[in-house]
Amino acid sequence: IRRGMKVLKSPVIPFLFLFAIILITLYVNKDYFFSYSPREVCNIAYWGNAFNEAPEIAKFIRSDTHDTDKIAIMGSEPEIYFYANRMAATGYLYTYPLVEDQPYNIMMQDEMMHEIEKNKPAYLIFCNISFSWLFRPGSPTMIFNWGTKYSGDNYMPVGFADFYSNTGWTIYWKEAIQERKPGGQPDSYIVILKRKPEPNYKL
Repeated sequence: IRRGMKVLKSPVIPFLFLFAIILITLYVNKDYFFSYSPREVCNIAYWGNAFNEAPEIAKFIRSDTHDTDKIAIMGSEPEIYFYANRMAATGYLYTYPLVEDQPYNIMMQDEMMHEIEKNKPAYLIFCNISFSWLFRPGSPTMIFNWGTKYSGDNYMPVGFADFYSNTGWTIYWKEAIQERKPGGQPDSYIVILKRKPEPNYKL
């Protein structure tokens, strides 16, 4: 630098560089930001999760229950509680700790099972989604074995949401359950179970 010359430190160049990066990012992802619907964006960002299907499931449950009814979700899908505007029959809104490798997993499973049995929710929603449990080899399976028997004894399926990696999610309600793809297990699924009427014993 020559003596006597002033060095100009202009902030313009860094801002131009940052502005160029933003423009390039917007251009490369222009469809994502400006063309796709919120539903399409959700599918792209959270492929395999039932975030777009949760409002439909909740709407069905809300229309078939009273404000005082409780529901239970076996899985980490608390958004269904909020969309349905129904109280939870269990304090476990997220089920990740129940299958984590930690010393209280069995105790937590046992507590969730007893809460559901005690509160007798009008609807039981079972989520067989890997992201909803993060099940891993060696995780305790007591709650799944219990859930199969308890739901079979006390509930009846009124809806299924099936996910196939090549087609996405499809929901089947009541009689339409018969239209589910024959054979072939879906990659993930949600079962919507309604509590069976209590037996009307006569003396």
